[in-house]
Amino acid sequence: MGVRKNHAITGARQLSAYFRRKGKILTIEEYVAQGDIPIAPVYLLKNFRSYPLALEWVRKVDPTIFVDLTPSPAPVPKASPKPKPAPKAKVKKDGE
Repeated sequence: MGVRKNHAITGARQLSAYFRRKGKILTIEEYVAQGDIPIAPVYLLKNFRSYPLALEWVRKVDPTIFVDLTPSPAPVPKASPKPKPAPKAKVKKDGE
């Protein structure tokens, strides 16, 4: 196994653990904006060449991460029942 592959596997494991701590897969903008990232963006590009390739390595190391961290769709709220119309008042006729 080459040195680059060892770095990629180690880095992918670190990213996987980091994403699980955060509870979601971050975009590159979100990742760079964080203050507690495990791998500096410079080394991320050095080891993986790009952020999408880093995510592919994360998928190889932890195959279930994208399924586990995909947000589930919000449950559709039940439609409230239509209110029943008020009963009409009976009108008395003069002849009755």
